[in-house]
Amino acid sequence: MDETASPSTVDKIMRVQSGWIPEYDVLSRKISELECFAIEGKTAEVIKLLLEIVPTFRPLNSNTSMQIIHRLDRETHRPGLALVKPVAPTE
Repeated sequence: MDETASPSTVDKIMRVQSGWIPEYDVLSRKISELECFAIEGKTAEVIKLLLEIVPTFRPLNSNTSMQIIHRLDRETHRPGLALVKPVAPTE
């Protein structure tokens, strides 16, 4: 993820802002879907969706998680999160 650092109002402290902000409606829908998968015990779908929502997400046991992901149908396509331009900070 691209991030930008800028000075803060506190000496020697930088303010970091993400280079992307997901659209609320899309993120909310993905979280609801994630909850449903978790409730239904669909571990592979949970991991796959977490990797989509949080690109830097790495499961604790990556070997097991990767085995689960590889079992998923590779034809299933999930469009990525729609991105919006970050809002300029107001001071």
